[in-house]
Amino acid sequence: MFKRSMTRPRGGRIGNVYAAPRDLVIAFSDSWLPMDQEKVTKYFAFTRGSAHVGIYDYKRTNLYAKGLPHPKTFWSGNEVAQFSLGGHIDPLLIPVFQEWLREQGVDLAVVRLDSEEERVPQEPDGLGQSAVASI
Repeated sequence: MFKRSMTRPRGGRIGNVYAAPRDLVIAFSDSWLPMDQEKVTKYFAFTRGSAHVGIYDYKRTNLYAKGLPHPKTFWSGNEVAQFSLGGHIDPLLIPVFQEWLREQGVDLAVVRLDSEEERVPQEPDGLGQSAVASI
């Protein structure tokens, strides 16, 4: 079982999470870590054993660039968006993490490591066929 963490994991970006922003806020509203409010506005961190990962919006709002949605608009959205996944996790735990996110109410969660993203053919919506089939 994964647990929420109030500590940002060490390490860089390792993949992506596809989910509705609103679902993340509803499921984890009491445990997001404040960030720089420019490139990243919210950061959700989780642990399980040696796995320590975070889900965050990277350059997704108008605090970073004009033309992007305001943070309140972005985080209230019901459309699936791409989030960055950071930290470190055994690839064998990815399906467990994805299922745990869904159990927490993040209904459309799809988790992909960068090594998997390279193998997933991209569709025009940016998700990729296998990710769309999972949703």
